[in-house]
Formats: sequence, structure tokens, C-alpha cells
Amino acid sequence: LAITIIFKYQTPNFILILLSLIVSFMVTFNLAYLAGLFCFWIDEFWVTKNIKDVLILFFSGAVLPYALFPSQVVDLIRYSPFYYSVGMLARSFQSTVSYQDVLIGLLWVLVLGFLIIKVQKTAITKYSFTA
Repeated sequence: LAITIIFKYQTPNFILILLSLIVSFMVTFNLAYLAGLFCFWIDEFWVTKNIKDVLILFFSGAVLPYALFPSQVVDLIRYSPFYYSVGMLARSFQSTVSYQDVLIGLLWVLVLGFLIIKVQKTAITKYSFTA
């Protein structure tokens, strides 16, 4: 049984898709990890998780397409980390993403990573175990 895989994407587009996939995963993971760190201060974590999920779904274009937003709002959204969690990956499959988008996504990975380090240090100092 021979399985034939046909790539309709050219090599540069395929590389952008792979890079977008990696960056999208890293941004989404960092956002989830950052939201998870708030468990040290909030007893009801499900609220924080739901807010994070709604923000990602709404501002990534997963619920409402960007065509329904005014162009000024789309310009702001495109520079938020939420766009790089889902929206950039979807646009990479449409071959409308550029290396600049990937670089901005990597910048968000670094910014969120820095925030995680700072919040985690504060969270560890707050943590206390009582048996």
C-alpha cells in the first residue's frame, strides 16, 4: 500500500507554516502558563482560564473574522499576542503570512517569557505549604 503525500505548498510557504506552527504553540503555551501562575493569588482559577480562552478566541479571529472589525482595530489586534496564538497560524495556511509576522510572534514569545519569569519569582515567594 503506497501512500502519496501531495504538498500544494511551495518550500518557502511550507517553512513559514512550520515556523508559524512553532511560534503559535509557544505563544499559546506562554499565555496559558502565565494565566496558570495566577493560581497563587486566585482561589477560583477557572475564571482566569475562561478569560484567557475568550480573549484568545475573540482576538485571534477564531470567533469573529477580522473582516468584521474596523481596520484600526485589526491593526491593534495584529500586534497583540492573541493574534500570534491562532490567527497567524490560520493565515500561514492561506499563504498570507510573512517572515515579519513570525519575527513579531517570536518577540511576543520573549516578552511573555520575561513576564513569566517575573511573575513566577513573585509566585514562588508567595507560596507557602501548610499540612
